[in-house]
Amino acid sequence: MMMVRQFEDMAMKLSDDARNASRQLWLAGLGATAVVGDTSKALFGMLVEEGRKYQKHELTLVDELVQKTTDKMRATGETVENKVQATTKVALNRLGMPSRKDVAELTKRLEQLTAKVDTMSKKELVHAN
Repeated sequence: MMMVRQFEDMAMKLSDDARNASRQLWLAGLGATAVVGDTSKALFGMLVEEGRKYQKHELTLVDELVQKTTDKMRATGETVENKVQATTKVALNRLGMPSRKDVAELTKRLEQLTAKVDTMSKKELVHAN
């Protein structure tokens, strides 16, 4: 009977050991889940923060690129406009068309002559009377 008792004791000890091992394995799994959950939250927060920094950096680069492109386009537009005006001016001169400066000078000369004619007309009227 002693042997049966020893066998029962060994079986109980083995059962307790297995139960303790299962319990420890269960607790280790729960602990791993908790650590992964906490670590995941921290990692997620860190990734979000890094994303914000990267986004700000990228937006700054995009803004700089847009500004440079806008400046180049504006300068190119001004250059094209100046060349078109110069070419148009040359073409009009070849056709004998007066420039704005020529028209302004002629207008001024015409006003001067009109003033002289008016003055001379007034003098003639005074002498005729």
